[in-house]
Amino acid sequence: MLKPKKTITKKEIQKDPLLETVDQFQAKVEKNKQFYTNVVLGLIATVLLSTFLLRNNRINNNEADTALGIALISLDRGDYTTASFQLENIINDFGSTTSAHLASFYLAKVKYNNNEMDLAQKHIKTYLGSKSKDLMHEASSKLLADIHFRRNDIFSAINVLDKSINNCSNSFNCRSLKLRKAFYLIAQDNHEDANKLLLEFKDVKDLDAGQKQKAEELMGRLGG
Repeated sequence: MLKPKKTITKKEIQKDPLLETVDQFQAKVEKNKQFYTNVVLGLIATVLLSTFLLRNNRINNNEADTALGIALISLDRGDYTTASFQLENIINDFGSTTSAHLASFYLAKVKYNNNEMDLAQKHIKTYLGSKSKDLMHEASSKLLADIHFRRNDIFSAINVLDKSINNCSNSFNCRSLKLRKAFYLIAQDNHEDANKLLLEFKDVKDLDAGQKQKAEELMGRLGG
């Protein structure tokens, strides 16, 4: 004989584990509906803000690059007053950009040529402390060293060059820094260390003609 079908009561349906889980989830969603809505809105706002900032940053960089190009044209023309004004504006208006960092470097050169050593040192230190310092590392280090040298602080000048040489990865730039250091050592009457440094250039193959000439000139000063 066939067994009679079991009648599932409403009470048993209500106790179904799967249905209870679904009910609990729905209840939780309803209870925290505002929280989830805020999370979603927050994520959307973050994405929109990031997109906006990236777009603004790109526009900012383009404007800074253009402004720096104009300032460099003024420098090339010898209009240092206008160039200084333009470079200062770039630093003030686009402070976090690569162009603003480079503007500090070029402004330091202008101030150095005008014999404004305090301002030159201020701007070159700003550049050397920036994220773009590697772009002009050798030139900026030599400029800072020369500022110390013109103040008769040869010890600080050599110290700046030593730090730069230790972090130098380009052979041409490294040799340029060493030649400048040899010059300072000779000025310091430290001929022994200067001679050791210059002897390194004798074994260099395919030495740049300008660097070879400079090394020979310095060796001549030692011989004299």
